[in-house]
Amino acid sequence: MSRQLDTEKALKLYKEGQDRLGLRAKTAAYMTVMSTRPSAIMRDPEGFTRDFHVQIADLRGQSKALAIAFYQLLRLIWTGRALDDGYGTRWSKGDLWDRLHESAGLEKPQRGGVPAEVDEGPAPWAHKDPFSRDDIKESITKPVVEKIKKVQREPQHKNPDSDVLSLESLDELDDLLESIATGVQGDAQKAVSDGGREAVVDAVQLDPRALRWMRVPEVGACGFCLMVASRGAVFASARSGGGIKGGEFHPHCRCEVAPIFSNKYDDPDAVKEAKRLWKESGATSVQDFNRYIEEERKGEEHDSGSH
Repeated sequence: MSRQLDTEKALKLYKEGQDRLGLRAKTAAYMTVMSTRPSAIMRDPEGFTRDFHVQIADLRGQSKALAIAFYQLLRLIWTGRALDDGYGTRWSKGDLWDRLHESAGLEKPQRGGVPAEVDEGPAPWAHKDPFSRDDIKESITKPVVEKIKKVQREPQHKNPDSDVLSLESLDELDDLLESIATGVQGDAQKAVSDGGREAVVDAVQLDPRALRWMRVPEVGACGFCLMVASRGAVFASARSGGGIKGGEFHPHCRCEVAPIFSNKYDDPDAVKEAKRLWKESGATSVQDFNRYIEEERKGEEHDSGSH
């Protein structure tokens, strides 16, 4: 199998695995919220943060492990050499295919093979993941608390004898927890998916054999994501890609990042399509591009419905 076909297959497996983890993150977030009460969240926001962090940190670690398996395999496919994982492990290509399958939650084929040569040096993913409870507190707990406070003060809920609805009364609002649980799912998914994205970007910046990275958009991606993807593999740092740690991957975003190790690499179909759309749109802003994308998709729906 050619390197290009190998790469496309690996990317497909990687995206499937990250999609599974993202869905698990949404489910974990929903269940964490629904298993508590608004009054409990308000009385012990630190406890709520702790419970949420335990759920998300575990899935984020799995996202990072999946990204490392994906990166290692692509590196071996294109350079013939694996990268030191910090433990001196010597992987074969078959081992790395197995590892990618396993990390993606799929049955591994058990291929094995001759171990590849390893480029030694500090493993780019050996550093501790900076994700902390403070991240959860800022991105999830704080907005949840603000939402509950807002509901407390809404005229239709407010106690006529008080400025705010009591915490105990908040527990009686059937739709409040459902609203909170639905609202935090996207942030939870983003926190998990960013673990894998950051692992790839960090590796590209520290690995001398890596050239650049690209954004690979999901099906139905928004205009901003397609605009960034249309630039192709031009990103060599977090800053040049908009700052991977700066939040440019929005909640519910299922776009991924992929490294390249050779200028002979051909863009994935999703990136080619993003380039086509951007070029044909003639847009000069994200707003213009979003309008063009909406019209394009409406036309496709109309054409498919007329057959």
